Amino acid sequence: MTGTLWYQPKMQLHANDQIEDKNYWGGLVGIGNKFKLGNLISLNASILYKNAGFVEGVVTNSGFIVRAGFSLHY
Repeated sequence: MTGTLWYQPKMQLHANDQIEDKNYWGGLVGIGNKFKLGNLISLNASILYKNAGFVEGVVTNSGFIVRAGFSLHY
């Protein structure tokens, strides 16, 4: 289970962006799991929901996010 709660400050990401005169709370919540296939490989999956706002490393507006991948262990 993962969760993030933030207070969104006024931001200007590019020179021609207008700064919105509004601050608000935002959040991200989701679940994830790792399934080990052996000593070297595991599968990873997570399902998240995020409302509008900035979360470092997550480039999306609001909505559901599905992540899947694998990990190598050495």
